Amino acid sequence: EITIQKRIMPPLNYSPNVRSLMRIFSLTAEDLHRPIITLNTTVDINPGGIYFITGASGVGKSLLLNELAAAFASSEKINLNLLPLSEKAAMIDSFKSVPKALRVLSQTGLSDVASMLLPPAILSEGQKYRYRLAKCIFSSKPIVVADEFCSALDKITASLLCNRIRHIA
Repeated sequence: EITIQKRIMPPLNYSPNVRSLMRIFSLTAEDLHRPIITLNTTVDINPGGIYFITGASGVGKSLLLNELAAAFASSEKINLNLLPLSEKAAMIDSFKSVPKALRVLSQTGLSDVASMLLPPAILSEGQKYRYRLAKCIFSSKPIVVADEFCSALDKITASLLCNRIRHIA
């Protein structure tokens, strides 16, 4: 169980542009001292669970995800979106065990040798995403944080990966 309480306050720098917007929208300094976003929630996270945060654009999904991720030790989690992409080393060289890498890459749809011999930075966006997902699986960390999960993939590939991830979890 994780409890999150966070308030996001607007900047209090009254630049000429800010003052102009305040006049246009009839805002006072008191209005700007109110929080833009207030998170106050408790979330139950269970081993083997897969959790999605959904909602309209701009409602704080990424903020909530980042706050949830911050509640766990760095030794327990890996953030898919923050994994670097080598520009020089072959994809396969970024894994310590080739047999395990082949299994994990195959699970994420990157089993073709041509892709494995290329640096991850020059792959297509979908391949980069699947590479990062493979790195998360390979890490064996119990918590994978992924903002905009599978958004870089077509619907069929995303569906296949979601089923594989559910099986792995």
